[in-house]
Amino acid sequence: MNHGRPTGLCGPAKLLAAFAMALGLACNATYAGEYAADFVQLGTGADAAGMAGAWSTSKSGATSFFWNPALVLDDQPLKAYLEGVSLFDGLSTYQSAAIQLRIRERWALSAGAQANLVTDIPRYAALAGDRDLSNPDDRSDGEADGAFNSRSTAFTLGLSREFWFDMLMGQGLMRNRLPARLALGASLRLVGESLDNASASGNGVDVGFKLMLGEPVHAGPRGRKELVLSVARHNLVARDLTWDTASEHGDPLPGATRAGMSWQDEFSRLRLGWRVAAEYETLYGGAWHFGTEWDLRQALYLRGGVSTPDFGEASLAMGAGLRVKHALVNYAFSAHELGPSHRVSVEFRY
Repeated sequence: MNHGRPTGLCGPAKLLAAFAMALGLACNATYAGEYAADFVQLGTGADAAGMAGAWSTSKSGATSFFWNPALVLDDQPLKAYLEGVSLFDGLSTYQSAAIQLRIRERWALSAGAQANLVTDIPRYAALAGDRDLSNPDDRSDGEADGAFNSRSTAFTLGLSREFWFDMLMGQGLMRNRLPARLALGASLRLVGESLDNASASGNGVDVGFKLMLGEPVHAGPRGRKELVLSVARHNLVARDLTWDTASEHGDPLPGATRAGMSWQDEFSRLRLGWRVAAEYETLYGGAWHFGTEWDLRQALYLRGGVSTPDFGEASLAMGAGLRVKHALVNYAFSAHELGPSHRVSVEFRY
């Protein structure tokens, strides 16, 4: 596909300085409302889960809308994915779906949905004011009076735009022209929660960018190389998750920033590609995500990763993917203190 890259040149120093500034803001960003709509942080896609969430620098896939609204276009104008899985040893059921559509040569539209359901939560009767806990007859026998459910949903709609340009690297006769791409995007997320007979709603706006430097003129026998720098701000502007109770209590949606970089390389003679990514997010005090992905002929994928809150206790993840014609089936295993999780997602690309 001919993207019609312009011949204008852009200085790398300005772009890298802008990224460094954004990274500094990311590392010093504040956060609030630790548990409001926390189900959203389960993310989208077994491919991302297999790399421990180091996915905001990812350039392809319908799951990218959640990690960074700045989408990267390729020769497949339509992508869709589905995922339904039982998490944390069956404590909850999580489903997500997304679609990504190129609407013009450099414009992309994304839409996604996430839903989390927890059933059979035990209900206990309120303690009457005249009951005396020192009296054994007034104490609870521990039996539940019934059960209720908790349901959470999120719907996201995003728009992204790409810019193509060239950068000059080196000096004198050693100067090379390095192709570059910049993707900018924004998305609106509508969040709803219901707990027993109460419900709440809120919304937030995400923004992000990806800067891709790659395809050097002298790539050598090792094939194509590419560096991706990424920053995404979640809930840059947000309306509290407000409950329809008498108090109209509002839970703030947590604002967070993800910043990271990834390096992609390819052994062209073997048709073996690999990618390594490192990301930092500010949510809940901050956490690092490291992941790697290997692919053989872009048909078989092996992934692994680790996430750690400021290099504390680490959570491991691993996964694999298999492409058959237009379908890509991904699997991921991740360890968690609530129990291990197995995730399977299917993505279709046309």
